[in-house]
Amino acid sequence: MPNKGLLLALALSLLSACDSSNEPAQVTSTPSAPLATPQAPKPQVDRAALVERYAGRELSVVDVSEVQLEGASSLSVSLSVPLDPEQNFAERLHLVDSKSGKVDGAWELADNLMELRLRHLEPRRKLVLTVDAGLQALSGTRLAAEHVTRVETRDLQASVGFASRGS
Repeated sequence: MPNKGLLLALALSLLSACDSSNEPAQVTSTPSAPLATPQAPKPQVDRAALVERYAGRELSVVDVSEVQLEGASSLSVSLSVPLDPEQNFAERLHLVDSKSGKVDGAWELADNLMELRLRHLEPRRKLVLTVDAGLQALSGTRLAAEHVTRVETRDLQASVGFASRGS
């Protein structure tokens, strides 16, 4: 019992030492850097220079492959000349899974205007990509013939392992 009295006396003495003055505390602040810095806008591609650089070249599909983009499996379609970004790519490119039918997703045009990507592919799938004739290049030329490619996506391997089963 005598220890409880000692603890009570100690707690009261600590509380009485607290400052309860009415004067506002002076706070000195240093200007800090903003937490999120806005990213610089992507530089606009000089379309006229690209048209001049690739003048006389025919639009063709150079490569179709599966790539890892920001940790996700993506389909990449590389082309020989820059594409017109104003067109609807979903009308000209069709990706079909042999098991489940049409693959959902949106085609993204890379900054160089020469690569189309479709993100988040399912593993171990047999896909058929059809690029319709009429896909338009920046110069106005069009893809002369339909291009069909078969692609098989890779199996996902475990990327995290555990030392034990948790028992």
